[in-house]
Amino acid sequence: MHRRRTVRPATVSIEGAYHSASGIRRFFGDLRATTPDFQVEVERLEAVGQKVLAYERGNAIGRANGVGGALEFTTVYQFERGKIRRIQVFLDRDEALEAAGLRE
Repeated sequence: MHRRRTVRPATVSIEGAYHSASGIRRFFGDLRATTPDFQVEVERLEAVGQKVLAYERGNAIGRANGVGGALEFTTVYQFERGKIRRIQVFLDRDEALEAAGLRE
């Protein structure tokens, strides 16, 4: 089954998901525009079937308001035929584990 590529940021309930290659480019463009100094440190990677969980820490300062700081988040990468098909970012690690099928 072929599905379009999707990025679901932690703010998906506010701004929605980004779909297709052009949407994913827009997501990273939006990220650079709002937090140009955004940095991510990967703490650990965990493979779970066709998914990879990335336990991460990020630091950023907003361009418009100067507000920023550090946050922890977990990203679930879903693969299909060796390519990333879906990226979901969670601020709550339990929600990420549930999305990866590791918890109910």
